[in-house]
Amino acid sequence: MSRDRILAYFEEHKGEVVPGNELALLLGITRSAVWKSVQQLRQEGYDITSLKRTGYRLEENSDILSEVKIRSGLSAPLKNARIAVYKSVDSTNLQIKLAALKGDGEWTIAASEEQTKGRGHRQREYPSPSGKGVYLSVLLRPRGLSDPRRELPMLAALAVCGGIRERTGVAAGIAGADDIVYGGKKLCGILCEMMCECESGQVEFAAIGMGIRVYMPEEESETSLGTVTGRYYNRSELISAIVNRLYEQYTALQAGEGERLLKDYRRLQAK
Repeated sequence: MSRDRILAYFEEHKGEVVPGNELALLLGITRSAVWKSVQQLRQEGYDITSLKRTGYRLEENSDILSEVKIRSGLSAPLKNARIAVYKSVDSTNLQIKLAALKGDGEWTIAASEEQTKGRGHRQREYPSPSGKGVYLSVLLRPRGLSDPRRELPMLAALAVCGGIRERTGVAAGIAGADDIVYGGKKLCGILCEMMCECESGQVEFAAIGMGIRVYMPEEESETSLGTVTGRYYNRSELISAIVNRLYEQYTALQAGEGERLLKDYRRLQAK
């Protein structure tokens, strides 16, 4: 599809001027197809500037969640993961649970610009305004874990802290079981929901949900990455970094590195 190929090229050359004729030759399509794809991307919200007699430029601060951008940042074992990106959805965790019941595979990813029914612990409402955060859920079908109910929330918290630090430099910590905090204020909430087989108690699947405050205003008990650093961040890149970390830690746990991960978790709780 021309639109996806052009978006992938723009994402790789973000902030650079891309001549339309060169893009058409590179992708083996017509100039008209390039123009139509650019118009479609603009309608979707991408900030693409047309420069007369020069070409097109995807602006650096254009930050629409992009399946193409998320996939490009995933590590090799995850490149073929199913990724669903929504403009608006009731809840990414709900979409992952529905995907699990349909038989979708492990590492299916759901992300959305906003959630209309985002929920945290004890079904508390989790505000999820459009374009202001990362609302992300991942499907796992845990096998070989001794205690998924304890281990999966730990892995999710480690993944969020690691991904945030990788992409932003912010050294967040863990409060309580799995709230991610900075300076004593909440940056992210995590919700791990699991379905178990009644007789054996075996966890059939888990929906690992994360809601990260990226551009939301500071409040009495909550802050955001933008507030902490005063900088812009690409949310698709942040999603890739977190999912990569989750995969690394999940495979490490399956390989018997639970003690090391627990030490890392406790260290972040002490921050």
